[in-house]
Amino acid sequence: MKQSPFLERLKSGEILVADGATGTNLQARGLERGAPSETWLFERPDEIIRLHFDFIEAGAQIILTNTFGASPLRLEATSLGGRADEVNQRAVELARQAIRKAGRRAGEVFIGGSIGPSGGLIKPLGPLNEEQVYDSFSQQVRALANAGVDLLVIETQFDLKEATLAAKAGVDNSQLAMVISFSYDRGTRTMMGVRPSQMASEFIASGLEIDLLGVNCGRSLEENLEALKE
Repeated sequence: MKQSPFLERLKSGEILVADGATGTNLQARGLERGAPSETWLFERPDEIIRLHFDFIEAGAQIILTNTFGASPLRLEATSLGGRADEVNQRAVELARQAIRKAGRRAGEVFIGGSIGPSGGLIKPLGPLNEEQVYDSFSQQVRALANAGVDLLVIETQFDLKEATLAAKAGVDNSQLAMVISFSYDRGTRTMMGVRPSQMASEFIASGLEIDLLGVNCGRSLEENLEALKE
């Protein structure tokens, strides 16, 4: 059984508020559209800290690391290829700096390790095999766990096979609380046609120790509410 202050607060019935979008907020602050936001961990760390700080000041009790695209597979296509461990560690350090800057104590604001899709499709739809994807997620999970995140947030998922590999990597390589969150950007279906009820039933049946299932991104709050209800 996992034990963590994050899960204890949830089990007490408390509602915790998470931060908002990282990429689009950084674009509003000058990040070039289409550029990997992880480059700013090194080029503009002050802006990363400031965004985390602004979210905390606005009331966020969970902030997500700027590591959505920081799996080794996804970083290969960027200038940060081969630096996954360093990128993930740096992101956690900057999030922790923002918490200190906001004057919060340990346990007041939780750091969620953000893990996004691998950036490619798994065979037969794409060039990636399952072992590659699992190994890539496993390396990112270990890096985030070693850097001291409070939970893992495997987010903006759309493919059950890939999300299951990410979840398995989370379970196999950490004892952290874990959130699996899908993006239903086709209303109540993902781009791969997955329905919310299908996602929930398959993860419950998987036997993997997942703590929360969720919804993020999508097209509108109204459609996301319908996905949550389903």
